[in-house]
Amino acid sequence: EVSPDTACFIHQALSEISRCLKPGGRFVSITFAQPFFRRRLYARSEYDWSIRHQSYGEGFEYFVYVMTKGEELSTR
Repeated sequence: EVSPDTACFIHQALSEISRCLKPGGRFVSITFAQPFFRRRLYARSEYDWSIRHQSYGEGFEYFVYVMTKGEELSTR
């Protein structure tokens, strides 16, 4: 869980990233944060993007999230 100040900062950053992306543009995030935690931050309809993710590695897993501007946000 992130602090309210951190959540505000993340929202500001993601809002700006979304604003700068053209339709079909992609934002890629590579992190060790699991989907349960990261999706809560990325999955906001106001960003107007879809989210998909892949995991890589064994034992020391990392995750690649790809947000595509203008695509429908999945509820799962």
